[in-house]
Amino acid sequence: MSGERECGVCWYVYRPGDGDGVWQVPPGTPFDALPEEWRCPRCDSDKSRFLPPTAPAPSSPSGEKAGVRGRVDALLSDFEAIAATAMKDLPLSNPRLGVEAVDFQPLGDGHLGVLITPWSINAVFLPPAGAPVPGAKGHQRLLPAGAVTFFPQRLPTAGDVEVASLFSPAQEFDSQAAAVAAAREALALLRAAPAPPPAHSRRELFATLRGRPPTPP
Repeated sequence: MSGERECGVCWYVYRPGDGDGVWQVPPGTPFDALPEEWRCPRCDSDKSRFLPPTAPAPSSPSGEKAGVRGRVDALLSDFEAIAATAMKDLPLSNPRLGVEAVDFQPLGDGHLGVLITPWSINAVFLPPAGAPVPGAKGHQRLLPAGAVTFFPQRLPTAGDVEVASLFSPAQEFDSQAAAVAAAREALALLRAAPAPPPAHSRRELFATLRGRPPTPP
């Protein structure tokens, strides 16, 4: 973890050993040696938003409380603290929105829900305690709707979670109720399997493959 820096907005971690392919920063470049114009490759925040990564609370190796309710409460606690400090009064924050967790339900070996904050609305996957943490560059998690790219975040209380951006920033919402409605609609889409293609007769299938409409019977 030595030399790493974590974005206080989206929790992207800059690792000197990896460099940054987006900004063509070669591996082995210390954070302090990054050019002044360098910005977060994930959310475009400037260098001043980066801090040393925070570790999970020492009372729990995984930084988790028991049960999903405890984990969601920990998630809310972490982001309420961020809203009151690092993100307070920033232009990208929507003053009409607050921190809220929406409909966390079991999915696979973890739980999927949406986290609303004044600056973003994200799908959040809570993996089981002790699960391996995916790489910092994100990974494809297979949901009923299809593969979605999630990025890992390590939070002081909630521990390791995975996040996929839905709305960032969230300025378009004029109320908390509108944000919650959008979150629930997004969750319904993520949790729903795609509709199967319509059935075709053999004649319709071969006509489609040949590029012409089928002739009527």
